[in-house]
Amino acid sequence: MSYLFVNGLTKDYTARRGFHKRSVSALKGISLTLHQGEIAVILGKNGAGKTTFMNILAGTLYPTGGTVQIEEKSPLEYRGAIGYLRESMYLPEFLSPHAFLKIMGELSGVERAALGERIDRFLKELSLDEERHERIGNLSMGNKRRLLIAHSFMNLPRLLLLDEPTVYLDLLGKERFYSLLLRMKEEGCTVIISSHLVSDVERLGERIIMLKEGMISHTFGRKELAAHSDSERFIIGLLKDEAN
Repeated sequence: MSYLFVNGLTKDYTARRGFHKRSVSALKGISLTLHQGEIAVILGKNGAGKTTFMNILAGTLYPTGGTVQIEEKSPLEYRGAIGYLRESMYLPEFLSPHAFLKIMGELSGVERAALGERIDRFLKELSLDEERHERIGNLSMGNKRRLLIAHSFMNLPRLLLLDEPTVYLDLLGKERFYSLLLRMKEEGCTVIISSHLVSDVERLGERIIMLKEGMISHTFGRKELAAHSDSERFIIGLLKDEAN
């Protein structure tokens, strides 16, 4: 049985311009099936519907039509087992990374006995251990991103949604992130990543899903991607085809 089942997903918005209203379709009937432990990377131009799709999977946005089932539960019913890294998120700059993760872990329902161990684990694995008691406001953009990644991992999610996770990360930071994510996959975590970076696609994408104007335009696997000597040119070619 499939782990994640998406069927005919749609999302419409009402856009206002002055006194005029018009309906805008962000998603137009997306259907998708993923198995447990699979990593999928979503590609698409700005405005293709990637973030809207992720928000619906996370249970923070309701679809207009269609269904999403995660182990036969709705995203809202499954939220305790979902980790979500948004493209942008507010960080309280007066707190330390340790204090932030402690508060957010408690709010996420992490048991007190396991909380300290998890904070230590993810601060070390994401190279933030030395900054654990620094003010968040003093951290670099890359370290702030690592902290948000750590936050999304704190509940040991079974479904992990990552929106542009490697933005601001340097080469070493990306390598640590890739290694950690692949270990979580081995533990049974299913991962969906929205990214513009070819390096993310090449290293992580078991299945690559391309969105165009709220619909899936292409789906292919790592073998198909590897068959092209220049992955970036291949992906850009698909995006150019969409523009025509």
